[in-house]
Amino acid sequence: MTTSKSFDVIQGARSVDGANVADTLPRFVRVKDITENQLVEFDFAIGEPDLFVELILPKQAFEEFCRTQNVMMMTDEQCRLVDQEMEKWRIGEEAFAKRNQTEL
Repeated sequence: MTTSKSFDVIQGARSVDGANVADTLPRFVRVKDITENQLVEFDFAIGEPDLFVELILPKQAFEEFCRTQNVMMMTDEQCRLVDQEMEKWRIGEEAFAKRNQTEL
């Protein structure tokens, strides 16, 4: 499997103190749901909370994942901002702006 040179540069990037840049970025979690059978549905982001992947893990594995990744739970404000950005992508910026003007 080959990777692009730009990926290799990012993957090997080091901070001033020699740490891997990816390891120094904040990690965010937003719990979306816990099912009846104790599966945790959540969003996981590295660096910025608005670029995330959706994951599902059993509760115990989720707790270990959070410890291992040293995550920060997203604040209500971060969740609100992410939701707004997602809505803009769904309906478009113009429609979002018009709708929000009428709601003010």
